[in-house]
Amino acid sequence: MFVDNLACKRFCAMNDLFKERVLIILALLLCIVSGVLGAWDAPQFSAINVVYTDALAVSSSAADTESTAAKPEIRPDSQQDTAAENPVSGSAGQNQTGKININTATQEMLETLPGIGKTFAARIIDYRETYGGFDSIEEIMNISGIGEKRFEALKDLITVD
Repeated sequence: MFVDNLACKRFCAMNDLFKERVLIILALLLCIVSGVLGAWDAPQFSAINVVYTDALAVSSSAADTESTAAKPEIRPDSQQDTAAENPVSGSAGQNQTGKININTATQEMLETLPGIGKTFAARIIDYRETYGGFDSIEEIMNISGIGEKRFEALKDLITVD
């Protein structure tokens, strides 16, 4: 009986050691296989050439260049009153006061606003087509990239009449 217990203990001890070695070998194999599969199936980042930028991420010098190029002409008060009395007729995006109606303006008209280039003009048009137009000029801040600072530059130049 004593011999049987001793043999059983040795077998169980060897069995635990064997189990430990098998688990270590399996863990190493799993690491190797996952490493090989990960390297083999890795995405090729160099093949992607599309760069997405937001207008707010553009450097300040580029933003200044765009905003100065798109600024409307600023006239003294006396000339602005004259221009308001004689609005350009046939302009679908402008109203009697010379403000640009963001609900009807074309992309080209929107691009004349300070800080609004092709991207923002397209976003404005997409927004008004999606949501059926703007109910207030403040709603333009719902467009990605148009925050309070850009709105402050636009609020006196736009309308939703």
